[in-house]
Amino acid sequence: MIALGAFNAAYRNFLFAFIVCQDRSMWTLMVHIYELMQRASPGVGYAALVIAAVPTLGIFIFFQNIIIKGIVIPMEK
Repeated sequence: MIALGAFNAAYRNFLFAFIVCQDRSMWTLMVHIYELMQRASPGVGYAALVIAAVPTLGIFIFFQNIIIKGIVIPMEK
């Protein structure tokens, strides 16, 4: 249920930036990557997606103990 809500929120944000915001300076990173994938080869698009995922992975690695405790402790009660 949480994954469905997260996907819905991310897709809604993508569509809002892609359809409603005509000013390119207001676009999200994923809209820019989508535009890049339309113009460039697939390899360039995939490389951009990997580079965009690196900060999220870094934050997860840095806060891994806190995230795992937040998942495990409520299950123990």
